[in-house]
Formats: sequence, structure tokens, C-alpha cells
Amino acid sequence: MKRAILIGAALLAVSSPAFAAGIQVINKSKVDIDHLYVATPGKQVWGPDLLTGTPSAVLDAGKTYTVANLTAGTYDLKLVDDDDGMAPCIVKGVKVKAGAPLTITAKQTVSCK
Repeated sequence: MKRAILIGAALLAVSSPAFAAGIQVINKSKVDIDHLYVATPGKQVWGPDLLTGTPSAVLDAGKTYTVANLTAGTYDLKLVDDDDGMAPCIVKGVKVKAGAPLTITAKQTVSCK
């Protein structure tokens, strides 16, 4: 019985988001990102800000940040830059692959103003 409990606890720990390695988000655009939200494509039902937690959780242009609560799939992204008065910018149909970084490019954000 103890063995079953230990195995169950180990499986729970491995599958918990707190233990997930996360996905690196690389900002190769010219837009600073203070908040990053994802939604199922076309739905605009945005999840929580993926950059919350610490003051350093800002994805300035040229920087990289690891997001723990993002899994592989296709998403619409909402990017928000609080400092420059930019309206929220939507980047549609972004594919996130397991084990690969998500790169936000200048081409994807060309319409962000």
C-alpha cells in the first residue's frame, strides 16, 4: 500500500505544472511585452497573464522568458505593452510545439501600434 501511495505521489509531482519545465518565449519583435495572454484560435476568451509572478516577468524586445503554464497547441496571443500606450495586439494562429521555444517575430507584430 505504501508503495502505491509513493508511486501516485511521484506521478502527481511529475504531472504538476509547478514541476513542468515550461516553454521559452523569445521576443524577436520590436515590441516590449508586459502581459501575454493566450486563447483558443478565434475565441478571444483569454486565459490568465502568463507573465505574472515577479517584476522581472516582462518580455522586453530581444529578451527570453520561460512560461510554466503553456502547453503545446495553436493559440491566438494577446500582447500588451503598458509603457508605450500600445493598444493590445492580437497575433493569430501561433503554433506552440512541445520542447521548442515560441518565438514572437517582428513580422507577427508589424500591426502592433
